Amino acid sequence: MGKSNIDKKVNREVKKLNKKIAQDVFGNRFWLKQIQKSKVHDYNYYAYELRDREQPNRNRFISGYWIGETSILLFNDLWLEMNNFIIESDFWQKYKEANKNEE
Repeated sequence: MGKSNIDKKVNREVKKLNKKIAQDVFGNRFWLKQIQKSKVHDYNYYAYELRDREQPNRNRFISGYWIGETSILLFNDLWLEMNNFIIESDFWQKYKEANKNEE
């Protein structure tokens, strides 16, 4: 299965998200990885894994596993999933401890 225009748009959104995360205080700790894609009746579905370089035991598939193209392109569901993944990590605790002398 080749890349459709929708696949390319979805990939750009994921790259944009990964780049914004890397440019933020998170550095390269968190990122999304596409695991699989599928097409059913001309509608594309994608499976992503949330990744954490410091705590790889937390790596997990996004809940529901398959996300439709509309959810990615219009509703930013990947951003919400990543936000929750970061909040559930120890990142903010470590960040506050490392920067408490700067306050």
